[in-house]
Amino acid sequence: MQTEPEPTVEHLSAIVKELVLGMKWFLGMFLVVVSIPNLFTTLSIRHFQEVFMDALPDKPLPSITMMFIGYYWFFLFMTFVWPIAGLILISRGKRVRNWAIGLQFMLTEYAMFIPMVEIGTGMSDSGSK
Repeated sequence: MQTEPEPTVEHLSAIVKELVLGMKWFLGMFLVVVSIPNLFTTLSIRHFQEVFMDALPDKPLPSITMMFIGYYWFFLFMTFVWPIAGLILISRGKRVRNWAIGLQFMLTEYAMFIPMVEIGTGMSDSGSK
């Protein structure tokens, strides 16, 4: 019965480097995929503004919604900055947390959802009269 020779430290080191490189690629792609909904939401802010102005002509929009509409380009810029910065950090071996992308996505969704509640409430009030 023939036994396999023990792997050398160099061979094991090469295997670990390949695994680490694979994990970096996986985390980088995961970061980009997680950023896609944030990008689509941010790109649709201008369309939401038109809907809100038509549906709520005499009502002021909430402050957070006005902030996202007024600083649309800043949030669009940040939508691209977060994943690029994350990819740079991952490629350098640093630990990356997705909380910034998640926070921007939650705030964008919240800012665009608040006026929708007003629209829905207004529709249900007008239907009962």
